[in-house]
Amino acid sequence: SFADKNAGANKAVTVSGYTLAGLDAGNYVVTQPSGLTATISKASLAVSGIAAVDKTYDATTGAALSGTAAVAALGSDSVSVMGAGVGSFADKNAGANKAVTVSGYTLAGLDAGNYVVTQPSGLTATISKASLAVSGIAAVDKTYDATTGAALSGTAAVAALGSDSVSVTGAGVGSFADKNAGANKAVTVSGYTLSGTDAGNYVVTQPSGLTASISKASLAVSGIAAANKTYDATTGAALSGTA
Repeated sequence: SFADKNAGANKAVTVSGYTLAGLDAGNYVVTQPSGLTATISKASLAVSGIAAVDKTYDATTGAALSGTAAVAALGSDSVSVMGAGVGSFADKNAGANKAVTVSGYTLAGLDAGNYVVTQPSGLTATISKASLAVSGIAAVDKTYDATTGAALSGTAAVAALGSDSVSVTGAGVGSFADKNAGANKAVTVSGYTLSGTDAGNYVVTQPSGLTASISKASLAVSGIAAANKTYDATTGAALSGTA
């Protein structure tokens, strides 16, 4: 038996229970083994009840945690969880079911000294790609040409998070919803893509909210000629031909 249950090095151990037998045993008094020591190492106590939360890419490795931290100590030991858990992804990049490590939890209570805390393990969460809007583009007014094409002006740009390396590639293509003349008609854009070291963490959002006008086209009537006449005191002019 140890003198107490608590963890510690080189703790004294007392022994009982040995007896003597044999023809001459009555001539002796047994002395139990003495001077024994042994170590009680601290037990591992795992923190449970914690999960990692999915997030949208934010250029950091931080991972939010949810749940209530708890521990299940041995017997009637008094141990509770203290501290604020901090979750971390191995890297900042977008991806599904990425491992999350946790730190920050500690133990408190009368018997806490007999345990070593084991942070929550086996946690995973997903980093979804962030939307990255293309800016700097405007739609150009045009004269009706029987197509839905819309010319674009400006220089396409994006503002990535932090020091991320992302640029715009591709050629933007503008389109009216229909070909008809009208003022301040909505123009949708497609064709822009992203490139750069960190482009994989983003989903491109094409320029939005663009409008332009389609002015009516001039349409000339042909095939008509004016006929000569003799003065008749009027401004009337006879026409010939087929319009």
